[in-house]
Formats: sequence, structure tokens, C-alpha cells
Amino acid sequence: MALLVGVLGGCGKKSANPSPVTPPPNVKPLLIEHGFDAAKVDVTAKNTAKIDALPFDGITILPAVNPCSVKPIDEAAAQADMAAMPKLTKVVHNFLLCRFYEDGEAGKPSPYDVNNSATWTTIASNLAIYAKAAQTAGMFDGVMVDTEYYGKGPNPWDYDTIPTPLDYSKASARPWSLPEEAKVKSQARGKQVADAIKEAWPSVVIFSLRGAAISDKASYRQSNMGGNDVAWANELAGPFFVGMVESVAGSKATLIDGGESYYQRTAEDFRKAYAWQKSGLADSKGPLVPSGAVTAAAYKSTVLVASQTMDGNIRRSEGPYTPEQLQSILTAARKSTDKYVWLFSELYDWRGTGSPKLPASQAYLDAVAASRG
Repeated sequence: MALLVGVLGGCGKKSANPSPVTPPPNVKPLLIEHGFDAAKVDVTAKNTAKIDALPFDGITILPAVNPCSVKPIDEAAAQADMAAMPKLTKVVHNFLLCRFYEDGEAGKPSPYDVNNSATWTTIASNLAIYAKAAQTAGMFDGVMVDTEYYGKGPNPWDYDTIPTPLDYSKASARPWSLPEEAKVKSQARGKQVADAIKEAWPSVVIFSLRGAAISDKASYRQSNMGGNDVAWANELAGPFFVGMVESVAGSKATLIDGGESYYQRTAEDFRKAYAWQKSGLADSKGPLVPSGAVTAAAYKSTVLVASQTMDGNIRRSEGPYTPEQLQSILTAARKSTDKYVWLFSELYDWRGTGSPKLPASQAYLDAVAASRG
């Protein structure tokens, strides 16, 4: 889960969002479950009946070996891994999960340092191998890329971990003064990764849990997405997503901005977040768009926005959502999305994997089902 814990944000001047933006009418979004109960193929196969009875359209699947690794993946092993994926009949819009958790060492560049060409060549190759294997399995919409750093050591998306730190003396300023060469390099890595995935699977859906908004302070205004401002710790994550936009633009592939936030609750909250992710950020003359080949028009025509919530509550002091609250939030989320809504499972085991320890109760299952209308 992204570094988003804190009080509801909302400061600074009103963003330059030129006009209200609404999602396409009559969209019947696909509901994807992802979180702490994500499991590998072998565990999924043991719970096929339970999973296929869930009120979801898809789930995330952990590969046997993480593609987002500095270690090369064996192609035959990846193919065998995906070939063992059980043939579900209802929960068929699944995503292969890629996460960044390779450990680093204090005082040394991150294993995911955007300046390390060898690392990114390996990651791109790994993702291409697994994307092809997932396509062949026939049970996946595409690849989910979670750029949050879960490893030990320096955060690769925080420019401060690089020897030349940023000047944060003007903490209220927008944009951060990220050096152009750093932005260009991170954008190139995003393009490199997406290029490799779509070359292996031309019609793939690349689902990025975090979009460009995470690196822009304006995203955290209540008039946009709200939440706790973590742009300062993720300056390079936004440009990485813009690189994926550059790759996918004009192709058969689809790019999803997962908009990981968890602060939206009402239909109006989701509408504002959707408008910011869809066009507000691109039109706001901020630090991320336009950039290189990615114009504001290209960004808006390429990025599809997903809405999201969790089964817990990002406002920890309030306690977890009741089934009724979860149903209300998911119902609202469905009104502001281009294709997908996703539920992050933090508290409950929905799939019967044994993690988390507390199974989702029938009341929660009924609430999710009822939210679908």
C-alpha cells in the first residue's frame, strides 16, 4: 500500500482544472480485488471454487518469481508458472503482479536506480517474459505494476536518496525543482518497461497502481484527490508513469492509472479525483506534463482512470469500514471510472489463502455484491 497515511490534505491555490470532467456514461466497471491475500498460482489453484464464487471480476496473481527484480528470470519457468493458472469461469479479468521490493544497502544507490541501465534492461526482459506467459495462459487482462518500494534501503523514487538532494526550502512551491535530467531518465525507464511489455503482448492492459499524480503536490488539494502529500518522497515515480504513457500512446495496449489514494468516499470525491487524473493534471501546467513526446492531449487520450478503495480505512482512528460503508464507497467509486474499480484487501482474506488471518465475512461479501447494482 502506498505511503499515503496521514491527515486529509488540501492547501494552496485552486488547481487550473478548466472544466468539469466526467467518465463515459453507461460504463459497467470491472471490479478487481488486490492486496494482502494476493497469492501465487499454486495457492490460487487450491481455492478455485471459492475464488470463482467471489463478487469480483478479477484478482491479482503473484508470479513464482517477481519480474521487477534485478535477477534475470528463466523463460521456461515463467511459462510453466502461468500454464498452471486454474481455468476460472467468472473471475477472469486477472492481473499478474509486479512489485519493487529488491533490498538495497544504506549509503549505496538503490537497486532500482534509474541510472542503472543493466538493472532496467533485466526488469524489462523479465516483464516481457512474464507478460507473454500470462497472455498464453488466457486468464489475464494484463500486468499490474505496483511502483511502491517495499524493500529495505533507499527509496528509488525519492530523489533525495541520490547524492544531490533537492532544495526543500520552498516547501509550498509547485512544482518541485526536480532536475530535468532526472525526470527524463525516469521517464525513459517507464517507457522502457512498457515497451517491453507491449512488444510481448500488444493488446495488454498495463495497470499502474500509482499514476503521475503521486509526484505532484497539487494532487493532494481537496479540490483534486486530497490526502496526505507524499510528492516529496516520490519525485521520480510520476515521470516513470509518464514514460509508460509515452510508450502506450497510439498503440493497441491500454494504460490504467490506478490512482492509489483511499481517501475518496463520496460520489463527489471520486468525481473530483477522476477529473484531476483524467485531464486536470495534464492541463494544469505542472511539473509532469507536457514532457518530451507526451503532450497534454496525448496524456488525456491515452490514460484510463480507475477508482479504488480498501476494506480497512486510511483514516485509522475511525476504525475499519462497516459492510454498509464499504458498499456505499464502492457504489460511489463505480460512477467515476473508465474501466476498472479495485479493492485493496488490507484486513480480510477474501480468497481463502490464509492471509490475512481474518476471512471476509458474508456481510462483507454481500456488501461488495450489492455495490455492483
